[in-house]
Amino acid sequence: MGSPLSKEISNARRQDTLDLSSHSLKEIPSDIKVCKKLETLNVSNNSLTDLPQELLKLTKLTTLNISNNTITSFPSDLPTSITDINASQNRLFCTPISNKISELINLQRLDLSGNQLEDIPEIIAKLRQLKEVNVSDNALKSIPSGIFTLASLEILHAKNNKIRTIGDNISNMRMLKELNLTNNAIVKLPESIGMLPNLTVFLIGSNHLKDIPESVGGLVKLELFDIQENRQLAELPGSVARLRNLRGINVRNTKLETLPSGLKYWTNLVELIMKENTQIEELPQFIGSLVHLKRLDANTCSLKQIPDSIGSLSELIYLDLRRNQLGSYAIPNSIAKLDNLQRIFLSQNSIEFLPDEICNLANLIELDISDNLLVALPDDIGNLTKISRLYMNNNKIEYLPKSIGQLVELEVLEIRSNKLAILTSEVGHMVKLQRLDVSYNLLSDLPDELYMCDALTTLDIRDNPFDNPPMSIIGQGMGAVLKYLEKQSKEKKNKNKSRSRETMKGSRDTINH
Repeated sequence: MGSPLSKEISNARRQDTLDLSSHSLKEIPSDIKVCKKLETLNVSNNSLTDLPQELLKLTKLTTLNISNNTITSFPSDLPTSITDINASQNRLFCTPISNKISELINLQRLDLSGNQLEDIPEIIAKLRQLKEVNVSDNALKSIPSGIFTLASLEILHAKNNKIRTIGDNISNMRMLKELNLTNNAIVKLPESIGMLPNLTVFLIGSNHLKDIPESVGGLVKLELFDIQENRQLAELPGSVARLRNLRGINVRNTKLETLPSGLKYWTNLVELIMKENTQIEELPQFIGSLVHLKRLDANTCSLKQIPDSIGSLSELIYLDLRRNQLGSYAIPNSIAKLDNLQRIFLSQNSIEFLPDEICNLANLIELDISDNLLVALPDDIGNLTKISRLYMNNNKIEYLPKSIGQLVELEVLEIRSNKLAILTSEVGHMVKLQRLDVSYNLLSDLPDELYMCDALTTLDIRDNPFDNPPMSIIGQGMGAVLKYLEKQSKEKKNKNKSRSRETMKGSRDTINH
């Protein structure tokens, strides 16, 4: 009887796929050559150091996955039928990539990421069929000029390297659709970058750019533009107004002081991330032109006012305004028009009260107004019947409106560190409540009705001057507290029934007398 591995290989004689991943292999058995019909071979997550010559016999092989091994030389003898190789996460830095790679004339996808490579041979230019190349997570100081001659290339990923410059001949890659150069050391983009007419994704975040060339306006098909964490980038060229197919832009943590006026033309924009730009003090009125915007993240800016035009963003789902300088009148009444808004974050501002209009956001799921100066909530907060998470920590709230009991979908309610002296009995209606935090307040008792919150798994009531329940009960944990409240509630009901009967008896005696 042969080994289980031999059986797997033998069984694969008539199959087109063989998966030997995570088999603790140190070598690929030579009898792999019998698998003449094999088209896909996966030997990833093993301990291979090289590949056997027998792979040459697999003349129908098109897909080879050798990722996550300890292979030190590449490629060895491989059949020219291969179109897709994943050689990521190996040790290819030990030996220069062999010129034999030029023999793989049908190769369309090549993944060499995670190999600490410092160079890639120029002979890669002979692989005219290549459509996707991934050389991310290496030690490249430049993109080999041979790659720039690959006229059929559609996707190039080269993030997390040490690349400083991009050659002018990048414009040769006219078919390029996706370019990821995130987290390198690039200080300047060539003017020829604008001569990539099919580019839809351009990720150039976490580099050292000080400006963007005017030619970028030529990327008329661009849909996703990421320039975040270029901390010396102070402005965008006027030509960005031509990027009318943009669906997402990320300008997080740059030196931009304002959003470009050309933004008004990005009417297809779905996501705008501008967080951590503390020098930006306002949102322009023309932000209302972004009628398809679904996500706006302006966390950690210096915004003092939100323009009325925000009410035009009728498709907005996510709004993050944390850590700004918003005061009580900074949120316009037009916020009531954001019918689709599901999440709004307003924490760490200076808001003393919320506009009543916020209670019209019928689809709101999450609201965070922690770390402000609130003394109360709007009386109609109960209109937010879909809300499941409500955070109000670190304010000056003294009471909760009774309408809060209408929040029957609420799962998390946090009111930590306020001035809450009374917790309304209406909380008992929150049948889905899982977490309640009223710690660090001025509560002297809990409402009996709290025991009806059957879904409750976390109850934080620390640092309150409780009389009821007594500390001896509180010290036993949540279960004991809820049992105490339930018992107390039933006792009160029984007393009320007794009083009612005595009252009725007294009435009958008076009548008979």
